[in-house]
Amino acid sequence: MNSLKHIFNTRRTRVTAAVLAVFAIVAVPASAKLIEIGQTDSYPAPACPHKDNCRVIAQISGYQIQIGDQKNPFRVTANGKLVAITLNLPQNSKDEIKYFNENRGGPPSAQVSILRPRPRRGVKYRYVLAGKSERIELSRYLGSEPTFPLKQSLTVKKNDVVAVTTDTWMPAFSTAVDANTVWRASRGSKECDDVETPAAHETVGEIRSYGCGYKNARILYHATIITNPVTTSK
Repeated sequence: MNSLKHIFNTRRTRVTAAVLAVFAIVAVPASAKLIEIGQTDSYPAPACPHKDNCRVIAQISGYQIQIGDQKNPFRVTANGKLVAITLNLPQNSKDEIKYFNENRGGPPSAQVSILRPRPRRGVKYRYVLAGKSERIELSRYLGSEPTFPLKQSLTVKKNDVVAVTTDTWMPAFSTAVDANTVWRASRGSKECDDVETPAAHETVGEIRSYGCGYKNARILYHATIITNPVTTSK
C-alpha cells in the first residue's frame, strides 16, 4: 500500500434518517430489503478542522476497501437500487474553506459512483463506471451528517462497488484509524503520489484503474440500497 500522500493538505442522523429519506421517495416492496452498505456503529473523528493539517479528498473518485477487519464493505451483495447516500461532514474553518475553494476547483461537492469490476491480468482493481448520481453541493451541510435521497435511483448489481466522486473537494474523511483501514483511488499504480492532477472518474462507460491504496484513512460515507423483490411466479 502507498502512503497517504494522495490527500491534499492545508495550514447521527444514522439509519433512522436514511430510512425516512428513502421512504419519502419510494415504497419498499414487501419482499425487498433495505440495506445500509458500508455503515458502522460510529465514525472516527474527521481530519478537519485542524489548525495546520486539515486533510480532505480532492478531484478524485474513491471507495473504502477495508474498515478494520471488515473487508469490501462497499461491495454490493444483491441486485437492487441505490436510493440515498449519507456523508459525515465536519465543520471546516473559514480559512480551510477559502483555501480549498480557491485551490481545488470550487466549493465542496460529492457524487455517488457505481463501479462494475472489469479486471484483467495484472490489473486487479479495474472498473467501468456503470452509473453516477447527480452532483451534490455540500457547503450548506458542513458540520452535520446528512442523508441525501438521490433524484434518480441507481441500478446496482451484485459485486458492484459503491464509490464517491468529487470534482472539487470533500471533507468527509478521517485519518484517525489504524493501518487495517484502507481506501482506493482512481489513479494508476504509478501515479499515487501525484496530488495535483485531477483524476475523478466521471464518464459513464469509461474503464479506470483504482491502482492506489491508502492505509490509515477512511472516507466517511455509507449508502442505502433497496434490493429487488423476490418473484413469486414465472
